[in-house]
Amino acid sequence: MAYNYRWPLRQVETITSFYGDASPENIAKGYAANHIGIDIAADIGTAVYPCADGYIESYGNTTERGNYVNILLIDGNTMVIQHLLYPNLENTGLNVGSAVTSNDVIGYVGQSGANIDIPHLHFEIIKGSTLYRASEAGLPENPMKYLDLDKTLVTAYQADINDQNGSVTSQVVNQPFLIYKIGDNFLVIGNNQQKIFKKAGQNIWL
Repeated sequence: MAYNYRWPLRQVETITSFYGDASPENIAKGYAANHIGIDIAADIGTAVYPCADGYIESYGNTTERGNYVNILLIDGNTMVIQHLLYPNLENTGLNVGSAVTSNDVIGYVGQSGANIDIPHLHFEIIKGSTLYRASEAGLPENPMKYLDLDKTLVTAYQADINDQNGSVTSQVVNQPFLIYKIGDNFLVIGNNQQKIFKKAGQNIWL
């Protein structure tokens, strides 16, 4: 089945944590080590949109997740967004059961929840309704595979790489990589799960 989910923000800042990244904070607290979504840094108050049509399944607040909204999508999957500005659907005109499209504002980026150093949106895709999330394993999936982004599979790529000292070198990587174009930025994911986020102004060649 082909998915064509939209990016949940209308602009792209920086992906600060990828799906599957280990969280030292979570490990220290005994929580799951793997990150089950992606974190997208953005200014507080940035509007958030559904990635596809659906309806509001639930919303609320927890100490860990902060302010959150769950959207049951028309394909049966669920979009989960966390760390929102408001603890409810304030300034959206929506409520539980409201139908939404990918053009409706469903919340605003905030900094709510535990261990949130910078404002960002946590974005998950759950296969099936969140009502079953606690009783079934393996439901969270990588949102990147569902998003309708420009992407190209290449056997090698060359890019300007910034090292820890601020020096820039041109590096060629000879292995299969999937390159996503997100706005003016690039996300490079290799078959060894290496991830490089190239911001606008940094060169990349296919």
